[in-house]
Amino acid sequence: MKKYKCIIFDCDGVLVDTESITNSILVDMSLPLGLHMSLEEAIKEFSGRSIKDCLKIIEEKTGKEIPPHFELEYRKTVLNELKKGVKPVPGIPELLEKLSLDFCVASSGPMNKIHLNLETSGLLQYFEGNIFSCYDIESWKPEPDIFIHAAKKMGYSPNECLVIEDSIAGIQSAKAGGFDVYGFQTHVDLSNEIPTRTFSNMRELSDLLVDSVSHSSSKAHFQFSLVMSPDELDILKGKEAFYNDIHFYYSKKFVEELKEKLNKPHAFQILVKINSEFVAYFASHELFWKDYLFVVETFVMPEYQGLGLGTELMQRAIDFAKQEGLKGLMTQTEHNNIPAQKFYKKNGFIEIDNPEWDEGITYQKNL
Repeated sequence: MKKYKCIIFDCDGVLVDTESITNSILVDMSLPLGLHMSLEEAIKEFSGRSIKDCLKIIEEKTGKEIPPHFELEYRKTVLNELKKGVKPVPGIPELLEKLSLDFCVASSGPMNKIHLNLETSGLLQYFEGNIFSCYDIESWKPEPDIFIHAAKKMGYSPNECLVIEDSIAGIQSAKAGGFDVYGFQTHVDLSNEIPTRTFSNMRELSDLLVDSVSHSSSKAHFQFSLVMSPDELDILKGKEAFYNDIHFYYSKKFVEELKEKLNKPHAFQILVKINSEFVAYFASHELFWKDYLFVVETFVMPEYQGLGLGTELMQRAIDFAKQEGLKGLMTQTEHNNIPAQKFYKKNGFIEIDNPEWDEGITYQKNL
């Protein structure tokens, strides 16, 4: 099965259970105009589309012009309902906790509505910094631009991404952009509407994703080894990769500096190889905080990302810090290194103020 590096989730109906709320309001408000439509029909007709497209459909079906304040009243009513709280789609929190590859959300809704839905459902922590709205680019589904925009911002091409959608317009949008897409069948039988792979619950999606993100070498034996001799680090020289606009490059000078750090107290460096090929690297040593192990480097070559190697390296560092009697781990990332920020938050690090450095974001994990 094809391997994906990034999952792009739709929001309403996929992450949060809001389609019934928003569409029932639209149906009720459209009734005085002469629109007689069931909730199921409305979800099938309107889901995934911009409100302007929905209003055009209502005008076409009723032959009546939408009143001037209809859209504003609709938005106010929807926001008031959403502020009361929405629930995540069953199984979504558990799925997000297990995902070991990048993911984001791309929605037709305005940014404030997406943010509200994710916040009240408890899902915002998973998506901060990776939320994309059609309103930001002024292009709506079924046009493909929102998914192309999200993939580009995440640092991937369409063929490296998988879109999760629950609407016909959303599936059309993803397919038009060259994306693979899985359809979440809830209110609409998508299999009868547009050819795509479908699932009916998040447990089923989880099983599909396990297959979809597996690497051709995932069954091979990864060799984790502590760096005991400085010369072992020569394997890093010249290695480089681009990932989410971050350029990783192990120059000769940088590698020589890493070698010197082996002599520091609590120095801890791991190389991961497969068949003598460099796969991943982890480095930590005591720096400013003598009671905390300082994480200097956690890097996995792009072709091996999504296999949990970074998390495995972090767990080994935690075990080492405990053996050394340290209080925890600390690290710092650049402001634009979103993948690193997500990685550390996912591994239980919290962002803290750091008076010793005036650049980057400092994270701390207590043991």
